[in-house]
Amino acid sequence: MLKNLLHPKWQHPDAAIRRRAIEEGRLDADVLFELAKTDPDTGVRTLAVSRIQDIQQLIAVAEFSPNGADAGVPARLHDLILAADPQIVPDMPTLQRCNELCSAEQQRQSLLLHAPYAALRQMAAEGVHQDEALEQCVMNDKAGEVRRAAVMQIENEDILRHITKQLRSHDKTTARLADEKRAHLQQQRERVEQRRELLSELQAFAEGAKPLDESVIGNHTRQWENLADDADGEDQERFDALLASLQ
Repeated sequence: MLKNLLHPKWQHPDAAIRRRAIEEGRLDADVLFELAKTDPDTGVRTLAVSRIQDIQQLIAVAEFSPNGADAGVPARLHDLILAADPQIVPDMPTLQRCNELCSAEQQRQSLLLHAPYAALRQMAAEGVHQDEALEQCVMNDKAGEVRRAAVMQIENEDILRHITKQLRSHDKTTARLADEKRAHLQQQRERVEQRRELLSELQAFAEGAKPLDESVIGNHTRQWENLADDADGEDQERFDALLASLQ
């Protein structure tokens, strides 16, 4: 008992007392850092992480052990980034690690739309899969490199068409990229439809629903070869099986 009284509260064997020490708000940054890294109690680690004010320390907690993620490092890191001074820009490795740790979709969307650093917004764009959030970034972000990174992630042809129309007069580069991406998606969609049509025709021949003449196998094989570069494995296997059944 006397031994416990001689130690500071944050070193007490009772986790509840260690948590109380954090809540009192008088622990310095190094003590919070140590608790966040090494305390055996998840509640203590989580509370310590929530009081850390330094981005580099949070990254170090995450690097030290998996406990960092358990203790809410990504959420705290996200909050510190959004509140950071835009005039004090961390180095690129730090921004890259922040982007890696804040990997949840909602965190990436928030960083894309609100992070004070253009380089981090550009990184976050690559991890966002919600086209509406990407569109919002393209239409509002002041940094051209961020707008271009976001537009390349969009998969909705209608949104890309809208962006092309809206940006054509004042951001021709992003408008051109949007139009090229839309054309690429359209081509991919058409190729998928053409492969499905070919497979349906071969299926009809295999089932005897359509008469088979000598030119069918050669013509359909050549057509498939022109479309097969981006075919998935399942479609390729189906084509091979149908072709074998007709020979």
